Amino acid sequence: MTDFTTGSLAKALVAFQADLEPVDKNSANPFFKSKYADLTEVKTTVQPLLAKHKLAVTQWPTTLDGKPALRTRIIHESGEYDEDTMLLMNAKDDPQGQGSGITYAKRYAFMAALGIVADEDDDGNKASAKTPIKYAPVEKKPNQERPLPSENQLSKIRELSRELGYDESAVEERIGEIETTGDAMKAIAKLQELVNSGNK
Repeated sequence: MTDFTTGSLAKALVAFQADLEPVDKNSANPFFKSKYADLTEVKTTVQPLLAKHKLAVTQWPTTLDGKPALRTRIIHESGEYDEDTMLLMNAKDDPQGQGSGITYAKRYAFMAALGIVADEDDDGNKASAKTPIKYAPVEKKPNQERPLPSENQLSKIRELSRELGYDESAVEERIGEIETTGDAMKAIAKLQELVNSGNK
């Protein structure tokens, strides 16, 4: 966010955060074995507080240096506002990829701008973890009972995870635990089920 140069917005945000309580983690992520609050839960929880302190948040697609981005603006009833823009890291350069990137960015930008915590704290393990093993496609041999997952399977897992708005570092960590083609097939099936059900 840019530096505050206005008083009413700053005072309202201080009061808002003083009233803010932890957001319930209403969604379970079976792929990562973790819990989190989805964007609907986050907004439902904080909207009354935003209204109480005469605040509103708007988000819309834009560009930054010619690249797709999301702009988030916090507005006070006085007309004062603060905003910043976040690049979208789209998995695919098509409408579906764009939509997934926007969905992912909206949740994280909204929470970051307002100082909301709605994910489990792993004490920085995911951010500081070593780069997981990335399996290359292998040719199945007659006596090979545990074929490694193919690159196509891993790409599909990344694609579905991005569509669901999952954190990329967590995705890579989970991929590092997938040892066989069968494991990859199960992960793809679970992710596809979540996509089909609209559980983001």
